[in-house]
Amino acid sequence: NQVLVQDNAGFGAGFENSDYEQAGAKIIKEASDIFNDAEMIVKVKEPLQEEVAMLHEDQILFTYLHLAAAPELTAGLIKSKAICIAYETVTDNNKRLPLLAPMSAVAGNKLGLARRNGTQLLAGWVADHDGSPIMEEVDPPTPGYEGSASSYLLPVGGTRELGSHKGYGRMCLVDILGGILTGGGYGMNPGRPNFGHYVAAYNIEAFMDTKEFKRTMDEWINMLNSSKPAPGHDRVMYPGQPEHEAVIERSENVIPLHYEVIDWFKDICGELSIPFSLV
Repeated sequence: NQVLVQDNAGFGAGFENSDYEQAGAKIIKEASDIFNDAEMIVKVKEPLQEEVAMLHEDQILFTYLHLAAAPELTAGLIKSKAICIAYETVTDNNKRLPLLAPMSAVAGNKLGLARRNGTQLLAGWVADHDGSPIMEEVDPPTPGYEGSASSYLLPVGGTRELGSHKGYGRMCLVDILGGILTGGGYGMNPGRPNFGHYVAAYNIEAFMDTKEFKRTMDEWINMLNSSKPAPGHDRVMYPGQPEHEAVIERSENVIPLHYEVIDWFKDICGELSIPFSLV
């Protein structure tokens, strides 16, 4: 198979035409020539309207689409009769969304949680002892691997090709605002006491009418909740909604505890000579 790459397509990500040519690709000046000749179009973002117009029947488009909020794009793709596959809807055998995972932040306790639940870490979550990204599913590291704990966790993206340079920038911003600015410690110099928090307050009236803002926010939330879910999922939720619903459910019923957590409670009660009872 021949891979065609548009001229300077990788420039913004730090890749020269020569990098693709060395890997065996052919550089094409005009995007229209690629759309005309290629059986499959691979992108990293939704296609522009002029690109949709160049798609043709039975041609394969593979990219992020997010069609729920883009009715015009959806109509254009249907009209093209191309075979459109969205990264965000691709699932593995366990109904997970592996092509979305690199875009998700991974907290340090995810490693311990995976270890306790007996599940593997997804590709791009951690690096080995040399700092090289592990790009395959692996068993959680043994305790102590996190050692100076998060030093082996990768920034959002995992690798530069998947956007880790952006995740690295976000990580630095969090360290600056939540660590250095607050005096709470940062990166390899925690301590002081390593509990920094950054909270920002915005005067909505400085930007727009508060009532209009709240009305538009309600529309936005309804848009998310009414969006068509990906295959294998029953609905689309807004950030914070799962936690909110969990608080309600667990307040009415019970809080599930892992057996290791129960053992911790037993040990602490034993150390303090306190009767242990789960009620």
